[in-house]
Amino acid sequence: GSGGTSTGPTWFYFPGHRINNITWRAEQGEPIRVTTEAFVKNMVRAPARTGSAYSGSTLNAPYMWHDAINAKIGGTAQNQIVGWTVTLNNNLERIFNIPTTAGDRTARRIPEKQAEWSGELTMNFQDFDELDAIINGTPEIGSLLELPLSGSIQLNLYRTKFESTSIPLTPTDLIALRLPFQAQSGSLTTS
Repeated sequence: GSGGTSTGPTWFYFPGHRINNITWRAEQGEPIRVTTEAFVKNMVRAPARTGSAYSGSTLNAPYMWHDAINAKIGGTAQNQIVGWTVTLNNNLERIFNIPTTAGDRTARRIPEKQAEWSGELTMNFQDFDELDAIINGTPEIGSLLELPLSGSIQLNLYRTKFESTSIPLTPTDLIALRLPFQAQSGSLTTS
């Protein structure tokens, strides 16, 4: 980023950064949104910008819900999904050096702990049998997200269990039903 000074812009670089968590979110008719939180070892102020820069004209249009979804639960394609959120939390920990100079906040290491995959599906069910097949059927979500880039990017969640949710009492409760889940592992692959 940059901030202005009387002598021109000030540039900051963040060497040694690692992503602590990343969230993918999609809702029907909306662009897919990705947010991240990163930990950095250090922040370096530099007198000039180096490296690549992107302008608005070189970026592709955002990927929309209808461009990317190919959701499967237990190997079966699902057309009831109208929204979803997936979060990978790497549970990073910053381990700092003992400061040798005033204001030194350089992280010595940023190790990962056990990664946690979680999320939520928003689904429109036609009847209670469809809900029962999802909740009590094969509890693994296969391909939750595919983005067509140069080939495709695919997000896979493995050994996924739906968390307990309040049981719908009326048919209208089956509309936009939110189903939270936890996954034991996941992968982001390209092909």
